[in-house]
Amino acid sequence: MTDNLLEDIIIKFNKLPAENQRQVAENLFAVIEDKLEDIEIGSGHWDYRIIQKEREDSTTYHIHEVYYSSDNEIQNWTQNPIELHGETLHELRANLYKVLL
Repeated sequence: MTDNLLEDIIIKFNKLPAENQRQVAENLFAVIEDKLEDIEIGSGHWDYRIIQKEREDSTTYHIHEVYYSSDNEIQNWTQNPIELHGETLHELRANLYKVLL
């Protein structure tokens, strides 16, 4: 196993026969959907925030999705920073624009 659990899962998923991948993906999405319903976001909202990470020898800054409760208290944020990407340069620019708003 690698240090990253998600990488391990993806490696195992990719080794499955194609006909099994669809069923596994559908089951996984159902589990994720159930778990998301358990998260109490209420009528809150989310936005992008810069999170500072301190290391022994450096400080880095990353953009994360941050989730708020209905009374604007931070409830949660994504474990991993967002990755900006797009299938075209125009799409990448549009996604960057959304983050900067």
